[in-house]
Amino acid sequence: MHDTLSFLSIALRTGVTCSFEHLEQAGIFSGTSKLEVYGKIASFLDEHGLEANPPADSPDCEWHDKRSFTRKENDADFQIAFKEAITREECHTVEFKQTLILDVNRKLNHAGATREQLCPSYIPHEVIKTITAFLNADGGTLLIGVADDLTIHGVEGDYPYLNGDPTRDTWELYLRNIFQERIPEYRTLKGYINCSHVQVENLTVYVIIVKPRKERISVCYPMENKSTELVYVRDGNRTLKLKAK
Repeated sequence: MHDTLSFLSIALRTGVTCSFEHLEQAGIFSGTSKLEVYGKIASFLDEHGLEANPPADSPDCEWHDKRSFTRKENDADFQIAFKEAITREECHTVEFKQTLILDVNRKLNHAGATREQLCPSYIPHEVIKTITAFLNADGGTLLIGVADDLTIHGVEGDYPYLNGDPTRDTWELYLRNIFQERIPEYRTLKGYINCSHVQVENLTVYVIIVKPRKERISVCYPMENKSTELVYVRDGNRTLKLKAK
């Protein structure tokens, strides 16, 4: 049985797709209920550093639906992704955003601007549309806290403009809330969008690793409303809007 599980781990890492139902019917995992079988599958995935895409708790994926399986990202992966991205200019699979909330140019040029003026909705939308474009292309790495000229500013500049405590935890919560509000299938996409921070001296850079989602088009909502679905793709180092659904 150990050899079977080892083989399965290798197979899933190399891109084999299957459903939880397939694993149950193959006799690899068995139990008196789907909940028991799922518990065994979840333990196996955790032990071998794997995750299911879409995740098991996705409301849009059934027991019999096929899933892909990938290795979970760890701290070393985010460090490597940061180092590889920061040595390159923006390209098809690399993008930099200096902030998530603050309009830096407006702050520099409008001394008396209010918080609402300094934090327009299009700033976080730039992050959302980049992630959507990576999903619809070949994946990529997005660094938040890094300017286009590769200067590292960190995300700390956003902290004073948060609603709540000016901390990294509050900033991360804001980002994840934006994901949930503006990416309609976010719960299904958790395995494709992996986030963590890296420390660069005394600055925090947020690293978002996006895996390509080949099986269907991913969309996002504009910041103003949820009645329109937007589709973005990458074209070289640009993010292009294809259409509104």
